[in-house]
Amino acid sequence: MIDSTHPAIAARAQALGTVEQIFAFVRDEIRYDFTPLLEDRASWLASATLERKRGFCQQKAVLFCALARAAGI
Repeated sequence: MIDSTHPAIAARAQALGTVEQIFAFVRDEIRYDFTPLLEDRASWLASATLERKRGFCQQKAVLFCALARAAGI
């Protein structure tokens, strides 16, 4: 689920740079959604959450981890 090598994840991680900026991005720019549509396993991918711009706690955590890994943190 932590697809840190996905091009969109790598590009966003590079643009953000620091762990503080990554944290703030996931906290502030990815809307918390209690009832996200999870049609299949691919819905859990970090890149899917980044594209959707919303998710619940587990999806936001997966996105945070993917961005941090892509940034070398």
